[in-house]
Amino acid sequence: MPKTCTQDAVQRFHNEGYVSPVDIMPQCEAAELRGLLEAFEKTQGGKLNSIQRNKSHLLFKWLDDLIRDRRILDPIEDLIGGDILCWNTLFWVKEPQTPVFVSWHQDVTYWGIAGGDVVTAWLALSPATVESGCMRVLPGTHVGDVLPHEDRYDDSNMLTRGQEISIPIDESMGVFMPL
Repeated sequence: MPKTCTQDAVQRFHNEGYVSPVDIMPQCEAAELRGLLEAFEKTQGGKLNSIQRNKSHLLFKWLDDLIRDRRILDPIEDLIGGDILCWNTLFWVKEPQTPVFVSWHQDVTYWGIAGGDVVTAWLALSPATVESGCMRVLPGTHVGDVLPHEDRYDDSNMLTRGQEISIPIDESMGVFMPL
């Protein structure tokens, strides 16, 4: 199988902990998927509830198909090899003009996973821009010790326990990842 990530991208992943963006589908296809999600939400009388947002591939056949799509799996395979398990799918929906946020955290504390190669594949179903609050990462924080975290249970934090790194973070080092 030909590589979908360049050698530079693979090296950046191992050194900095991220690769972005990886174009895997046209914007019109992502918009169609968003339409499927919004159509479901209309049948529910509003947005997804917290249970429906988590492990959503068990609810939506189209999402179950998507996690098996070679356009997503091939770049992940380039980064960590072919023994891939999809542990979870999750919708992060940030409605306009709302105070919700995701605090600075390391995924291993959020997921409760220790060891092994772990990759998060983010797929934007609508434009995720700097202005709209796209994800931001701190390069290199995937290596070394896990930083200390505190559960803050902020109602506006999209993380379930409001996990947040409890030592000072140099946010100027953050890299925005618009999709």
